[in-house]
Amino acid sequence: MARPIAATQLENKYARLMGAYLVIDHEVEPVVGMPAIIEKQLEIENRKKKMLADLRAMAIVIRQFEPDWNHEAVKPIHTRPRHRKFGDGAKATYRVLRKATEPLSQWSIAKALVHELGITDPGERTLYQLSSVAYGNCRRGLERGMIERHEGKPIKYSLKPRPSRATAASSRPSAGI
Repeated sequence: MARPIAATQLENKYARLMGAYLVIDHEVEPVVGMPAIIEKQLEIENRKKKMLADLRAMAIVIRQFEPDWNHEAVKPIHTRPRHRKFGDGAKATYRVLRKATEPLSQWSIAKALVHELGITDPGERTLYQLSSVAYGNCRRGLERGMIERHEGKPIKYSLKPRPSRATAASSRPSAGI
C-alpha cells in the first residue's frame, strides 16, 4: 500500500523543524550588553521549547497514519538563509551582458558575476553555482527572445540589440486609416 501523502508531508516538515532546532543555538545577531545577551538567550530557549512541542505534536499525528513510524530514522533538513533577494542573479547577468563588448561564455559570465554581485574570494563551488545561474538566465533569455546564442565552442551569449523607436513604430499596425 502506498504511503499517505499527509504522512510524507508531515515527515518533511518534521525534518525541517528538526534541522532548525539543531542550528538555532548558532544564530548570530549583534547584541551589546549583558541584558541584551540574556534577553536573546531567553528568546532562543523559548523558541526551542515551542519547536520541541511542535516536533512532539507532529510525531503524534504521523503515528496516527503510521503506528510503527520511527522519529530517529528521520534525517534533519538544514536550510540555509538566502543571502540575496530572488532575481538578483538574473539582474546581474543582464547587467554583465549589457556591459560586454563581445559575446561571453557561460564561464566568463560567472566570473563577471563575482564582481557584479560583490563576492569577495569566491571558491570553486561558488563559481560553479554562478555558472549555473548564468546558464539558467541565458536559457530563459533565449526563450524570451532577449538573448542571442552564438554557436561554436564554447557557446557564447549576448544581448539582442533593442529595436530603435523608429523601427518599432513603423512595425506597428496602423489604426486602419
